[in-house]
Amino acid sequence: MLINLFRRSRSDGPFRTRAPARDQDADNQMVGQVASAIDEALQKVEAQRDGLKRRLDDVIARAAIVGGNDLDDFLTRDEARSTLLAASDDEIARGQARLKTLDEQLSHFRFLKTALQTRFPDFKAGAEKAAG
Repeated sequence: MLINLFRRSRSDGPFRTRAPARDQDADNQMVGQVASAIDEALQKVEAQRDGLKRRLDDVIARAAIVGGNDLDDFLTRDEARSTLLAASDDEIARGQARLKTLDEQLSHFRFLKTALQTRFPDFKAGAEKAAG
């Protein structure tokens, strides 16, 4: 009876594996999905960082104009300008903190991309895109 468990019916035919090229294509497709996700994350973080950097540079430039450049400008500054500068300082601090976080994320995603390329040196990006 145990022998019957391991016997296959004649209609099933012999056990077969996929062709090596088909296995390679499947592997490339899986690695390609991970590579695409990392690339997409990199693009999104870079776009967010670039946009934030432009806005932050603009706020800093405006704050410099409002603040003035004379040594005694702070003595003659009215309340509205002082309030605007204080708000700008807060925004600048939050923006710089976010830029630091985005730079760290970029570093991590670049590391992941390098690790993926190192672990899968035979991966062909074009083969995955052609299959997808």
